[in-house]
Amino acid sequence: MTDSNSSSTITVDGYQAKEDENMNPGFNHVGPGFFSTLGIPLLAGREFSADDRLGTPKVAVVNETFVRYFFGDEPAVGRRFGLGGAGDKIDIEIVGVVKDGKAASLREKPLRFVYLPALQQTDVGFMTFYVRSQLPPEALGNQIRQVVRRIDPTLPLTDMKTMRAQISESLFVERMVAALSAAFGLLATLLAAVGLYGVMSFAVSLRTREIGIRVALGAERGAVLAMVLREVAILALVGVAIGLPSGYGVGRIVEAQLFGLTAHDPLTFCFSTLTLLGAALLAGYLPAARATRIDPMVALRYE
Repeated sequence: MTDSNSSSTITVDGYQAKEDENMNPGFNHVGPGFFSTLGIPLLAGREFSADDRLGTPKVAVVNETFVRYFFGDEPAVGRRFGLGGAGDKIDIEIVGVVKDGKAASLREKPLRFVYLPALQQTDVGFMTFYVRSQLPPEALGNQIRQVVRRIDPTLPLTDMKTMRAQISESLFVERMVAALSAAFGLLATLLAAVGLYGVMSFAVSLRTREIGIRVALGAERGAVLAMVLREVAILALVGVAIGLPSGYGVGRIVEAQLFGLTAHDPLTFCFSTLTLLGAALLAGYLPAARATRIDPMVALRYE
């Protein structure tokens, strides 16, 4: 969730790599309890344990995409691979398979991914620890600091935050774009409503004498109001008929900015259409209602 990642070339036992084939899955070095803490389902085999340390046989856990790519429908637990190109030692045994997850960004598609035991690494620069608890974050943070101080008072403890905060930070750009898009969309709708209101006010003002004559001759004010709103509805429907195909085409351009969504969601199109029609009818209703309340004698003398 910090938009960082690592990869390495591998050689898979029994798999013949093609020329120029990408043999670089993503990697992460994790400790015991990593998958259960983050809620990543284990599909086959086992997780890492405290026994998977330096001096023991090398093991790995891989994800679903890795298994499908290299082994198809065959079981992956017990198969082996090695770090490096062909000819290097194939000495890592797959002991577990987990469900696909997001590693570096919520935008990424499922990647071939390998998890290695952190306890089998000879050089560890820094580590991120995940803690699952029912305690509130404030109380949990103090307890974590106390535990670290008991282990080694000189160990630096930095950048402590909740998972919710971490995910929120990783989505900052997306949320900013969404907020700006919503603001511009609201502004565009408001401008369209104001423009339509101005047009309808002018159109109704030109028909004030006609409206007065209709009312004087006994026309119901509701019928006159419906007549004006019908014209507004026709105008709005023509605009929607032009706008929907245009919106569908523009959606293909913005689709690259979305993840987990499509730009052609029917519910979104229906909601947008109803919103614009509602704004148009409201913009037309106000001047029409005002005109129908004019005294017929005043309307007949209106120039």
